[in-house]
Amino acid sequence: MKGKALLDIEKTRLDNLKLALKQKTEFESTFKKTESIKQIQFIAAGILRKNLKFVRKSEEIETRLKQLSESIKHTKKQVDALQLQLNFEKRHTCYKILTQKYSRNSAATLIADAILNEPQAAQLVARSSSNNFEMEKDLELMSELDKDELIHKQIFRDL
Repeated sequence: MKGKALLDIEKTRLDNLKLALKQKTEFESTFKKTESIKQIQFIAAGILRKNLKFVRKSEEIETRLKQLSESIKHTKKQVDALQLQLNFEKRHTCYKILTQKYSRNSAATLIADAILNEPQAAQLVARSSSNNFEMEKDLELMSELDKDELIHKQIFRDL
């Protein structure tokens, strides 16, 4: 009785295996037909065509991301250079762009690039460490109070 139950279980398992094998061979024979292969290729081409716009959009976004990343790195270098320059420079140092065709933002970028010693920017930016808008002070034309103030400023500057 026990043997008969085991035989029935084994027979059921073998029948299931035979059915699965038959389905597999039918499936493989279907794929070997030229019509099936053409149909599969047609479907795959349709899927690729449909997804092409998403792939292109993704590539554009990736390119833009790389550009922005490089821009952020460059801006970080500019900010670091400006902070370092402010630590060592006198507060009345002036920068001026020699041509007037730049907007305020691009002018700031150009000045920062000049501080970074980039040759194409350094050629366009002038730097002055004194106030060129004032007349040079002549001791003969100055009052005694102004003379003392000038001497004190020179002493503090030298310290």
